Amino acid sequence: MTNTQEHFNFFPAIFLFLFLMTFTTLAHGTTPISVKTIEPNLYMMNGLGYDVNVTFLVTEEGVVVIDAGNNFNEGKTIVNKIKEITNKPIKCVILTHYHSDHYYGITGFPQGTPIIAQENCAARINPTSPFFKFFMEKILPEQIKQTQQKFESLKQSNSPELKQAESELKEMLDTREALDKLVSMNIKATTTFDKKYDMTVGKEKIELLFPGPTHTDGNIIVYLPGRKVAIMGDLFFNGTFPYIDFDAGCNTARWIECLYELQKMEINKVIPGHGPIATKETLKTQAEFLTDLRKAVKDALDKGLTLDEMKKTIMLEKYKNYRMPFFRENNIESVYQEMTPAKK
Repeated sequence: MTNTQEHFNFFPAIFLFLFLMTFTTLAHGTTPISVKTIEPNLYMMNGLGYDVNVTFLVTEEGVVVIDAGNNFNEGKTIVNKIKEITNKPIKCVILTHYHSDHYYGITGFPQGTPIIAQENCAARINPTSPFFKFFMEKILPEQIKQTQQKFESLKQSNSPELKQAESELKEMLDTREALDKLVSMNIKATTTFDKKYDMTVGKEKIELLFPGPTHTDGNIIVYLPGRKVAIMGDLFFNGTFPYIDFDAGCNTARWIECLYELQKMEINKVIPGHGPIATKETLKTQAEFLTDLRKAVKDALDKGLTLDEMKKTIMLEKYKNYRMPFFRENNIESVYQEMTPAKK
């Protein structure tokens, strides 16, 4: 076990949050929350906000949960869904990375639930950071105020956009509640690691693997060797434009390498951070997308195009049927920043 890091730039998380708030209603509530049996005692929950997947493993000793949903209410829902299946206690929550849709729901779990995270992820979720004070006192209140004003205006005009604005406001209020609890309960990772962490719960062996910077600088793969199942977090968006977090240390070149390296492992089933269950062969589609994206940006750079010109011309038509197309510009900008570090 190692100590969590204390110093890094929290502020890019603000912009990710605002981006998620803008689009979360597109995925939130479109399908009922359900639990799918992947294998005996291994389950995946979907229908949560932002199309995020939460996985849990029931062992003789207790339940291991991978990721925690987006807010307090989702966390409570996850806990209650687990109780419908087993009366065994939740032993721990493993976080695949720090983004809010995978983490903020921890506030709805029993207080004191152990949290396991890679070192860089652990540093980013530390509630004692100045980020939380700045975000809660400045950014979030202003966003709530603006959304309340928008809601009241649409209500007066009986606009068809009223329902979406109401959903956005509810998401923000839920997020404020989750953040209040993160701070008041001082929730942080209790176990951290660098490259690899092996654990056994009951008779289940679990391997936590850090492949280096990919989607962020703290993403991990949760591998169940006895079942040959890989739980990928946001290293894998199945059929969806990914979010690429440049400011949190992403590396799309390393991401591609990682996805191909996984082809050498014994994996029969893959659980993505977003999208349906797949096989390891499907991981190649994510690698191909990232390869095509990098090539398109490199070609545009060679032609002397500016970033704004790239956003207007790189349409990635091959992937026009992918969900979450609003992440296309984020994808282009993140790869642009990777390839032109001097222009950051």
